[in-house]
Amino acid sequence: MRKYLIGIDFGTLSARGVLADAADGTVAACASDDYAHGVMETVLPDGTAIPEEYVLQHPADYLSSLRSVVSSLLAGGNAAAVAGIGIDFTCTTSLPLDGALQPLCAADAFRSSPEAYAKLWRHNAARQGRFITETAARCGLAWLENVGGEVCGEWALPKLLQLKQQDPALFDAVDYYMEAGDWLTSLLCGTPVRSLSYAGYKNFYRDGFPDDAFFTAVDPAFRGIMQGRFRGRPAAVGTAAGRLCPAWADALGLPVGIPVAAGMTDAHQGAVGAGACCDGDMLCALGTSACFILQSKKDLPVTGISSKMKGGIFGDLTSYESTSSMGDLLAWFLAELCPGRYFAEAAEKRTDIHTVLTEKAGAAGPDQRLFFLPWLGGSRCLLKNSDLAGSFHGLRFGDDAPRLYRAVLEGIAFESREVFDNDIRQGLNVDRVIAVGGIAGKNSLMMQILADVLNREILVCASREAAALGSAVSAAAAAGLYPDVGAACARMAADVGTVFRPSALQGAYDLKFRRYHALREIIRH
Repeated sequence: MRKYLIGIDFGTLSARGVLADAADGTVAACASDDYAHGVMETVLPDGTAIPEEYVLQHPADYLSSLRSVVSSLLAGGNAAAVAGIGIDFTCTTSLPLDGALQPLCAADAFRSSPEAYAKLWRHNAARQGRFITETAARCGLAWLENVGGEVCGEWALPKLLQLKQQDPALFDAVDYYMEAGDWLTSLLCGTPVRSLSYAGYKNFYRDGFPDDAFFTAVDPAFRGIMQGRFRGRPAAVGTAAGRLCPAWADALGLPVGIPVAAGMTDAHQGAVGAGACCDGDMLCALGTSACFILQSKKDLPVTGISSKMKGGIFGDLTSYESTSSMGDLLAWFLAELCPGRYFAEAAEKRTDIHTVLTEKAGAAGPDQRLFFLPWLGGSRCLLKNSDLAGSFHGLRFGDDAPRLYRAVLEGIAFESREVFDNDIRQGLNVDRVIAVGGIAGKNSLMMQILADVLNREILVCASREAAALGSAVSAAAAAGLYPDVGAACARMAADVGTVFRPSALQGAYDLKFRRYHALREIIRH
């Protein structure tokens, strides 16, 4: 009898799942479900105003989407053949829970507190992150080397410190503070579990947590916090965090006791699903943000990265992660700077707005005058400065929306090259570039500009759901169908689809990049 694995990718706006054949990764079914509350940035469900710069989600949406996606995947009647399930999630998206693993936003006492909801990955407790970095440096915390020297305000500990400072009563009620991916995995297993992926990349874990003196120095209330609100030994990638409990087996219509894989960050599972598993492989996960994950046999101290971890994805390889903005910049441009006539043209042609702008912007080569610095959310890696602001440079009358759109695409590509150059300059090698994500599959102009700016061939994964497939691959390893994630990946990962190669414009883009880099250095100082 065939065996199938379920993989579910929880992204920024929706959950997407696949039912994959254990033998070769063939996808038998796909499904998706949008979050009912989406991203909450203005008001809570009860009308309470959300503070400026808070980016929240409702955890009830994750449960609703989980049920919907699994139900759709099983519509073909393959439930009995499912041998395991795996989940990946945006990271760091974290939330406060009570002792029964219930979100505290569901409690009457806290439903009007913004701190009680899930803080999305792009919620940045920047001030708290800077304070924790300074404290770690004073304490001589060697772990800082693994995160390029700085604790990002998007991570769980800064967010929890912000919660404690803003709502002390809620902090006292928190029994668990969890990554959303760990929370869902814990519910499926019926017991609290943690993932090495989340703990190792964003939550201070390296064969154990730092000495308690560091956490106490951050805040006296954090004494013993890793044995308290963050308790639970992290399960390694490709292993079973537990087995599907009777309650959730019944809720999802799946066999009781099938293995539940340890959770992983969504982009990291994209590397698994796309087969970016060799020394020198760089995965570009291009969606709401751009996440660059480089696999290397070398374990080096590298500044400017978001984080690194040996064995974080594949065996003895060290995975280096860097991030920058991408889809969120395009969404901002369309919402704030694109005139309505272009949307009307898209409607008339029965196509999408990106196609219209691409057609109008794609014919011209790079404009050596017009530049865009993509720092609307600060510089999340490399410069690691959340106070930096984005800007256009070289604007003139006559610069229409398509030209500005192309400048935004170029700015994204230039910042991507800064990531590549940073890794290479510090002794790492990039031999193969594989792209996954919505932008990789839909925006051909973005991909061609990226190939020209990087002066590299870019292999676009054939699967539109590489992260979900990666979660299914990890579930296959967790179920013992393969000895480890690498072996499962070799059999089940998706093939290459489209290939983008540098064009005749590569030289012009190389010149423009040098000018961009010079401008970037002036502005940041």
